[in-house]
Amino acid sequence: MAAARGSGALEAACSCLSKVLAGDYGARLLPQLETQVRGMLTASPSPVRCLGCELLGRLAKGDSSAPTRLRAGASAALLGAMCDPCTSVAAAAARGLRAAAGSEGGLGLVVGPELRELCRSDRSAAFRLRGLQLAVDIAALSGEAAASITSLGALDALVEGLRGRDKDELGWLAAVEVATDLARGNPVGAAAVLGPLGEQMLEAGTSGLGGHALRALAEVSASAAAHPGGWAAAAAACNGGDSASLLESVLGCFERALGAGDPTEVEAALGALEGFGATSAGAELLLGCPAGEPLVRAAVRAALRRGAHAPARLASLHAMAAVAGAERVAHGGRIDLAGGLLGEAAEEHLRRAVYEAAAGDASPCTPAEALYRLIAQPLTEARVAAYRFVSALAARPWGAQEVLSNAGLFEDLLGRSRPDSAREVRPLPPSAFSVSPAPRPPNTLPPRMALLHLLAD
Repeated sequence: MAAARGSGALEAACSCLSKVLAGDYGARLLPQLETQVRGMLTASPSPVRCLGCELLGRLAKGDSSAPTRLRAGASAALLGAMCDPCTSVAAAAARGLRAAAGSEGGLGLVVGPELRELCRSDRSAAFRLRGLQLAVDIAALSGEAAASITSLGALDALVEGLRGRDKDELGWLAAVEVATDLARGNPVGAAAVLGPLGEQMLEAGTSGLGGHALRALAEVSASAAAHPGGWAAAAAACNGGDSASLLESVLGCFERALGAGDPTEVEAALGALEGFGATSAGAELLLGCPAGEPLVRAAVRAALRRGAHAPARLASLHAMAAVAGAERVAHGGRIDLAGGLLGEAAEEHLRRAVYEAAAGDASPCTPAEALYRLIAQPLTEARVAAYRFVSALAARPWGAQEVLSNAGLFEDLLGRSRPDSAREVRPLPPSAFSVSPAPRPPNTLPPRMALLHLLAD
């Protein structure tokens, strides 16, 4: 290694050594080289330190026959490398620690006082965020891992970071990002961070939050809502268990952003609404409570009424399609009409919002007429968004009746378009339904399929 000249040669030498020690013979030899491998972490060239982290990760992961002492020593060395000034070295150490935590018997070797201290590091905010991101990644491995991270108190620093917006704006945004990662599919993590995140955003109002923070709040709250007891746990962590008050506060934050008048804030609020209402549990919370009524009505008005700002209408259509269950209807590549339906109160809330928005237009019309007007637009993106909304509404008896009441809309869904004014509306090919201005779930099916399936019943 010392003889290697130039960064290219050094990296090539590190790569060769890594491959040699990855083979059967090298794997058996590696435990005997523990001292030399740990010494790599003090080398000046960063590629050598990265290699050292990679090899220590293999030692820490080990297998059932590997000595616990050796695995523990390797884990401790990797935790120390998390504070390396080179980000690539720290990233290599994090990869090794994640692999070790996910291996048999490795969780207890990684999740301990050293990790807690790293998450609370007062040496550098960057080191602290590295530790928090590692803790979050480990928590995502399993329920046991999430419980271990939570009981360790490693997330206390994250909660403090979420409450420190006034002290450090950039640090707060970084904490928001980490909190979002923690909440994804993790009700325990969502419950831990929803309270402080919501508190800070509510105190700040909509000014200066930006789309990033709004979408983070939506994703965290949706994750909490998507799991049994998740929302109640989040409410308990936030305000002593008043889930109705927490829901009102979160939805109020979205509503204020929607009414802010700033196009960026409006689109961010609609994106947040889409994320919150994508799951059945989130849609039930949204549509089944008084706090969600003004937000849903505003979104439906922006979707259906003439004169709405085009980007806002597009975002509103996608948001309401998600809330109404476009992806829940087309679940797993097959039609599941019941999957898009919600409780009686939520369904009535949705129906009333759709009819009131259409009737309250400058030129009052039926929901089917409003939707057909949107489908008749030349822009593919707008038509796709309208088709998604129709797909979800057609799963409901009143929605199917609306579609059947409008010959033009019905013919379009069947693929036999009629002229609209002087322009013939051509149906989109099935491939077009996977196209949207923002990432959407990949299993969205053509709405004509949902409609035909409904008619067949």
